[in-house]
Amino acid sequence: SVSSHHLMVVRSLMFIFKALGLSCVTYLPKVMPVLFHVVRTGDDGLKEFLFQQFTHLVAIIRQHIRRYLDDLLALVYEHWNRPHLMQHLLRLLEQLSRALHDEFR
Repeated sequence: SVSSHHLMVVRSLMFIFKALGLSCVTYLPKVMPVLFHVVRTGDDGLKEFLFQQFTHLVAIIRQHIRRYLDDLLALVYEHWNRPHLMQHLLRLLEQLSRALHDEFR
């Protein structure tokens, strides 16, 4: 199914981003809008996986997530009422607060 292909692609992207470290920031303008779209249109399993991956990505790129903060917070807000996603949303928010320190309020 398309969802399983999305999972494989995102898993591969995260492997590459982890290997590149902060050098992956160059590629984010092309990748992030697509990932945001997939979260909005994907099934619940894919959404859960993507929120986990966003948390890992924030840990990799740290303060460079600032450019995408509004979009990420909009996604959190859109999915806040889904109990099965709550732990992933809270972990993402926790990682954002670590990455952005005082800027995240």
